Amino acid sequence: MEGRVGRALTSATGVACLRASGGVGPQLTSHVYGLLKARNYEADRAAAGTGEGEEWLSTPEGATWVIDTVDRLMDVIKGSGAVSSKH
Repeated sequence: MEGRVGRALTSATGVACLRASGGVGPQLTSHVYGLLKARNYEADRAAAGTGEGEEWLSTPEGATWVIDTVDRLMDVIKGSGAVSSKH
């Protein structure tokens, strides 16, 4: 089904927003756990038509990537660095 967003992408968006806002440690931790838990919802992935990308986001490496990417973007926005291509 075109346009559906699964649990992993929804959780990744929540993680990114909370990380960017800062000062919300408990909520961020909760959303990271939600992102990791999304890998257990195969029915949702099938219904949403998600693929390997969303499945990868719900791994520890994917969650770390989301946080690192937001941190790098925030550094650029704040003017304290440039986006690196390490990931």
